[in-house]
Amino acid sequence: MTDKAKNQPDGLEFDLTQVTAQEVADFNKAVRAGDPERMAAFYARVTVRCPWGDPADPKTYLALPYFTTFNALQSEIASASKKLTAA
Repeated sequence: MTDKAKNQPDGLEFDLTQVTAQEVADFNKAVRAGDPERMAAFYARVTVRCPWGDPADPKTYLALPYFTTFNALQSEIASASKKLTAA
């Protein structure tokens, strides 16, 4: 079951303008390794606003349902990065 409201929540905002190449490399490694703790740390680093709690706290993301919400954040990051590079 997919829930678009959960996968693309209102009030989710990233700031990717200061993300380094090393941070992207580390995030990609975390994704490939299936390491939610390292992924959550990255989300906490780049999220300005989120509807689930403190955007700067990795525990906010670790408390999310994995398959319906947490995993969808990868797509949200990708969309945000495409908008940034297209600007």
